[in-house]
Amino acid sequence: MAYLSDLERAEVYAATEMAFHAHDGQKRKSGEPFVTHPVAVAGILADQRMDHETVIAGLLHDTVEDTDHVTFDSIQERFGPAVRRIVEGETKVSKVSSSVSKQVPGEGPADVANADLQQMFLAMTQEVRVIIVKLADRLHNMRTLGSLKPEKRVRIANETLLVFAPLAKLLGMYKVKNELEELAFRWSTPEYHAETARWFDELSKRQEPVVRSAAAELQALCDEDEFLASACSLVEVQPRAKEFYGVFRRAG
Repeated sequence: MAYLSDLERAEVYAATEMAFHAHDGQKRKSGEPFVTHPVAVAGILADQRMDHETVIAGLLHDTVEDTDHVTFDSIQERFGPAVRRIVEGETKVSKVSSSVSKQVPGEGPADVANADLQQMFLAMTQEVRVIIVKLADRLHNMRTLGSLKPEKRVRIANETLLVFAPLAKLLGMYKVKNELEELAFRWSTPEYHAETARWFDELSKRQEPVVRSAAAELQALCDEDEFLASACSLVEVQPRAKEFYGVFRRAG
């Protein structure tokens, strides 16, 4: 978190201490100390270069709901009203996310998008950082979903595709959106994920020379372009593979 000031990093450190104290003795389903989860959430937020209040909220997002040591008032007293607002909002979103997805059984992500479910979530709060913390929370939970029972994994994965991946897209967090979709695809339909991975690997090996040649040709055109040369210090063309879930949806 070198992008934060010394004072901001000190506040994050204080929040880390509070999280360790609040979650002392708690375990995740995997058997790991529970505090590894909020620390990982804060790390995801720091990777997105979020401000220190958002990182602190990531560290404390489960402290009120899951422990007896911390209250919204104590969070505000120590870290200010903005952090309280984010933590309180994230707690509220967590309580309704499951019930929202259960109200639209059988519908796909496109149907939910058309129903403006994402807008409903954003309208729940005047603080968009609430949603950003919730997305980081969901991303880490998706990364560690293997310790849950299969039926619960499928439910959470479907909820992720229905609500949280579209929300990430809505906020322009495409890296988060792509990883959420990839993980949800893997857990919800592992057989299709494995089949897509095998097909994708075979296709990539066959098409790699063509893609590299096209990238080199585009790079040469960019290097020769006078406008780009004057407007940009560097133009670099890099091929990018589409995510498995995107390939699967197009193929299906």
